[in-house]
Amino acid sequence: MISKHMGYFIMNSKQLANKLKVSETDVESVYASMHKTTEAARQMNCRACGFNTCEQMMAAILLDMKCKKDCAHHPCKNSQAETSNQQIADDLAAKVKIVADMLPAQMNNLKYCVETLNSTMALFVTLLMCLEKINRKSD
Repeated sequence: MISKHMGYFIMNSKQLANKLKVSETDVESVYASMHKTTEAARQMNCRACGFNTCEQMMAAILLDMKCKKDCAHHPCKNSQAETSNQQIADDLAAKVKIVADMLPAQMNNLKYCVETLNSTMALFVTLLMCLEKINRKSD
């Protein structure tokens, strides 16, 4: 069925409207359903839908071969992406909160480790000084 319609994808929208016996209003309606109301939006041609141009995608929609939601720039796609991005942001915020909540306890542990290390170093220095005195007396 697709090969039967391939010629439609190399026509411009006016040629397509004539060939399919649809009005320019139908073409405009499909573009509107794709949320492509400006010429710039219609020329975006990102190819994410699988077609080379937005015009080809519009033709596929007219032929009931594609759905307007297959357009990567359709609002339903963007809202899904926004929901997904929001979920990622929420998950990240929850993890940051967990780390932030743990931080005071970790800082106390670090402070204890530093104090213990300082005490150990002080004892080590004292021990070295005692050993030096013992070595001097034995000489």
